[in-house]
Amino acid sequence: PTVVNCTFSSNHASYGGAIYNTGSSPALTSVTFSDNTSANSGGAVQNESDSNPTLVNVMFAGNSASLGGGGGMYSTGSSNLSLTNVEFTGNYGHSHGSGGGLYVVGGTFTLTDVLFESNYSTGIGRGGAMLVSGATGTMTRVSFVGNYSSETDSGGGAVWLDSGDLTATDCRFEGNSSGAGGALYNDDGTVSLQDSSLVYNFARGQGGAIWNDNTGTVLLQGCTLAGNEADLSDGGGAYNAGQLTLVNSTVSGNVARGHGGGLLTLQTGGPGAVTRLYNVTVTANVADSAAADAGDGGGLYYDGSAPVISNSIIASNLDNTSSGSQAPD
Repeated sequence: PTVVNCTFSSNHASYGGAIYNTGSSPALTSVTFSDNTSANSGGAVQNESDSNPTLVNVMFAGNSASLGGGGGMYSTGSSNLSLTNVEFTGNYGHSHGSGGGLYVVGGTFTLTDVLFESNYSTGIGRGGAMLVSGATGTMTRVSFVGNYSSETDSGGGAVWLDSGDLTATDCRFEGNSSGAGGALYNDDGTVSLQDSSLVYNFARGQGGAIWNDNTGTVLLQGCTLAGNEADLSDGGGAYNAGQLTLVNSTVSGNVARGHGGGLLTLQTGGPGAVTRLYNVTVTANVADSAAADAGDGGGLYYDGSAPVISNSIIASNLDNTSSGSQAPD
């Protein structure tokens, strides 16, 4: 089916508040979904059973899902999504609902010029804007701004990756917040970010911008990790328990209440946690931000495998102390 210049508003269902799509390839252009709800998943749209929807110039605003998540859209069953010039604004998953804007299980997705703004998940929900589980996704010029997941119980203010592969180019993660991994929580997935920025994200616990699990792999190329904060714990810029590699990137102005103002690497099991830096600048990061003798390593902190560092600058980072002095790096 083809849907053009239509509005779906204030509809309700158990699954897919406005549209339930199974095994078809709808094309939606200039469509608005607003204030739709589902008791389970897919507040506005649910895709299942090898569906292949294409969305262009579509708005999801104020939609919500409960137990299953995907406040705006839920996609499963090896479906393949293509979204271009799409906005997810103010959608949410409540109770146990994850993926406030978009929830993808399996299959593939391609996002181009997409905005996620002010989406959220509550309770034990994960991924304020988006949750990806076992899917392969490509994102180009996608912005995640001001999204959040429960600050005490969950993680991934913008994105939670639960296995799968995510490649992002020229993307922006700004002002997102969660309990851990203010922008990105990678749980057993593979993430590649290129020419992207992660700035001013906030975690109540670990990983102001990024939390990487002990079986996770994250690669940042040409990226900026700046102004992020781990409010009560470690890893102001990133908390790494797996494999983290930065190339031609900058880590600056990040803050942690505990260890690792810029980056923290901690051995927690798995194949071994390692952070690798190639042509990276690490500067003006702060550990022990409350000056309570609670943390070390203004720029870098590692417990386990030593970091691999080449052609990089680590300078002007600070570790505060209760006596009021400041220890460099």
